[in-house]
Amino acid sequence: MRAGIEVFDAELFAIEKAFKIAWENKQLNTDKVWIFSDSQAAIKRLKNSSLKAGQYYVQAIRKWAKKFQDRAIQLQLEWVPGHMNIRGNELADKAAKKGTELQYTTPESYISLAFIKRKIRETSLINWNNIWSDFKSKGKHYNQFECKSKWKQSVKIVKKQIFSSCFQLKSGHGYFKSYLNRASDSSPDICFICNTKENPEHLLLNCKKYSSIRNKIKIEKQLNQLSLKILFSSKQGESFLYEYIEETEIATRKSLLQNS
Repeated sequence: MRAGIEVFDAELFAIEKAFKIAWENKQLNTDKVWIFSDSQAAIKRLKNSSLKAGQYYVQAIRKWAKKFQDRAIQLQLEWVPGHMNIRGNELADKAAKKGTELQYTTPESYISLAFIKRKIRETSLINWNNIWSDFKSKGKHYNQFECKSKWKQSVKIVKKQIFSSCFQLKSGHGYFKSYLNRASDSSPDICFICNTKENPEHLLLNCKKYSSIRNKIKIEKQLNQLSLKILFSSKQGESFLYEYIEETEIATRKSLLQNS
């Protein structure tokens, strides 16, 4: 098979071939056919009709099953544990290993959707990184962080307001005086407590008003030091950042009005 057929597809491919061999067996004269597989994932996949990995072979297997059904032949697809010295399974494993050494392409070879999707993701990531590297107008504040494209969604569930504030602090555009002071009728961009410029760095790392909260969370997260790069470019820093924003409510309209 071609490289485009993934390991998961190969398990379904084997089941489909077993159906085909059973059907084409000239001596087939039975009312029941048993097929065994050591892949629980492949067997579970056959119960799902969604267009996901292995859909090509899922549809082929279902067509074979319909043929058996039309001839009143009962099918039994069973799981058998692998690497447990079960003779039939051990022989199948040996045949599979031998097959990987052959330079042969079967007539059924095709490029699976799973393979195509992976290649699209890889190409998109490369293109994204090239565009990002060539893009000059990123802004001095935002450009200091390691911004890399990724496809896997974070398992961390964050409130919309907290995520919004986090992105504002990262981009340098949001509810803090260093950004809003650009308007002609705005108030000074000075933190009235610390008498210094109120920007994301000050709110996150230095503002005296939030020092007790900052130190508490820093100890909880076992962070020896804090910096903008750590907060915005590491999982440990990100965890600190979400909790810190939730407790301080910085980079929100409410907090800005309270400190004005």
